[in-house]
Amino acid sequence: MKLILLLVIFQVSLNSLASTYQGVIIKKALQPIFKADADGKTYLLTAGSISVSIYLSKLSVGDYLSLEANNNSIPNKLTVSSVNYMGLKVLLGTWTDDVSRCYHFKSFTEFSISTQISQNKCVPSFSPIYTYIVNPSSTNWSILISGARNSYVGDLKFKTPSEVQIELFDSETGDTLKTLHLRK
Repeated sequence: MKLILLLVIFQVSLNSLASTYQGVIIKKALQPIFKADADGKTYLLTAGSISVSIYLSKLSVGDYLSLEANNNSIPNKLTVSSVNYMGLKVLLGTWTDDVSRCYHFKSFTEFSISTQISQNKCVPSFSPIYTYIVNPSSTNWSILISGARNSYVGDLKFKTPSEVQIELFDSETGDTLKTLHLRK
């Protein structure tokens, strides 16, 4: 009983030592290498759990990551205890839908919507900026979108690198509100 209590206290202590890191994946091999925004240092990322290992395996070079990690006794190595959110490099840029709207993913956390005036041209965006975050799920990606008046939760599925589907749900009922088919 005392041993179990000591193990629980030890685990709580380890979790309390976790710090938040944000940065970009700069190399993807067996384990991703991460460049932190705050100090510019590079770190080898190791997973602290099976679910974190699955999330890290979904990353590509250039993806943004906010995580909680423990700085190991080994220099430049972080053990990731949880992923706060991810930014997908492949999502950045302008996407169009089936009804002549342009979705401008300007950063890993912001996008705006404007009108498409020809096949390769969109009206400059003066619309409100939406904030979004992407989180890994067991099968695809989850996306949380927040605007001035509404918030949405959805599933994000890459059909190809230039085609994505976003299924938006009512956060109260779980009913599908809309499915967006976007193309680059």
